[in-house]
Amino acid sequence: MSDQLRHATLVVMRVWAIYSPSMSLFEAIGAVIVLAFGSHAVLSGAMQLGDLVAFLMLTAFLYDPISRLHQLNQLVQAGFCSRGR
Repeated sequence: MSDQLRHATLVVMRVWAIYSPSMSLFEAIGAVIVLAFGSHAVLSGAMQLGDLVAFLMLTAFLYDPISRLHQLNQLVQAGFCSRGR
């Protein structure tokens, strides 16, 4: 049984090693896209700088709950693996 738990833990750790950085990468890419389009809109006069800053802050507020769900998913998966088969 201990060997099964060790194997299940290693599987979760491998998946988490890929999943966690990829979520961070998607967050960073999203921020860069918002910044790129927003800065273009500010430079062309279609948007004010304060609007861009507010939009970036709102984007960060959006990613926080997604990140928490992502952490909850890891906790649930670890719980499933630790219950054994």
